[in-house]
Amino acid sequence: MIRKPSAAELLTAAELYASLGWQLVPLHELLANGRCSCGRECGTSAGKHPRPSKWQEVATSNPVTIQHWWSRTPTANVGMKTGSGSGLVAIDIDPPHGEGALLALSDGVLPPTLTMTTGKGRRLLYAIPDSLEIEPQTVPFKDDDGHESIRLQGGNSGAQCVLPPSWHYSGRRYEWVAGHGPSEIEAAPMPGWVIAIMCPDPEPRHADPVRTNNDGDSPFAQFNARGDWWTEILAPAGAKQCGRGGQSVEYATRPGKKGGVSASIGHYRARDGSPALHVFSGNWPHLDGGRTYDKSGAYARIFHRGDFSAAGKDLLARGYGTPKARAGSGRNPVEDRVVRLERAVRLLAQELTQLRAERNGQQA
Repeated sequence: MIRKPSAAELLTAAELYASLGWQLVPLHELLANGRCSCGRECGTSAGKHPRPSKWQEVATSNPVTIQHWWSRTPTANVGMKTGSGSGLVAIDIDPPHGEGALLALSDGVLPPTLTMTTGKGRRLLYAIPDSLEIEPQTVPFKDDDGHESIRLQGGNSGAQCVLPPSWHYSGRRYEWVAGHGPSEIEAAPMPGWVIAIMCPDPEPRHADPVRTNNDGDSPFAQFNARGDWWTEILAPAGAKQCGRGGQSVEYATRPGKKGGVSASIGHYRARDGSPALHVFSGNWPHLDGGRTYDKSGAYARIFHRGDFSAAGKDLLARGYGTPKARAGSGRNPVEDRVVRLERAVRLLAQELTQLRAERNGQQA
């Protein structure tokens, strides 16, 4: 039978975590009858929520405060505020699908780090790099049946996690995995795919314009409004789905890669309000890392190498655009000029590359 943690064990653990600079808060605990000490019916949250009402403001690593809290409630579970305050983010993995979902998201890129077992699964803690200027945000991933299998937990309001040796409502302790506790290993920096998910730019810096005319009858405008990212662009290009963040955001793995997060769909919106593709990976064929594309922009680049004239004709043939647009060239004068300028830029870029190569050859 698993022994419930003693008051001495809880205080010793809290003092250790505080010495590492982690911002702590005392949590409610499980009573002998299995109920939460708060007195309410907490369900799966029993023993997991903070005692102080404004805990986000009072969470601390001050040793005097830690001593005071656990002297008043010696059997309180130990909680840590995640995010930049403690310098850590948490990844919770729950059965039955959590491990498979984690592999799809990470493509196996999981540097050894602080790792604990929880009541049902396990939790990884990664260090926030000092150079990161964006507060990591909490992002849940749900299975097809609606159950949460993974949660990437950052520093937004209400984000805290339970630490060992706290007592879980299942009757188990939270425990550090052998060789992966704070006395044995340091938290590894957040892997790149974790940063990509938890720290997207507040606004895309290079969002492609929507290819549309004023009355909305162009094939580009209708494709943005009616076209489907997966069936018409991403799947035919060889991309794979690798998870969902909330109800409206999906994640994709780029063509040629077995797993991992290469782009998001729906986190950003195009100028017409349709879901946009934000590319994290710099190795996506025909797309640039760090840029955001509407459907038409991605379609033209992936399948027509940036030739919007050819893409417009293709979309017209597929039924996009009004009869007015079908009767003409499929572009308005502004679109014609955009296409000509883009073609000129491509030719100039090719010439510049060739001239640089010739210059470097002469200097060698």
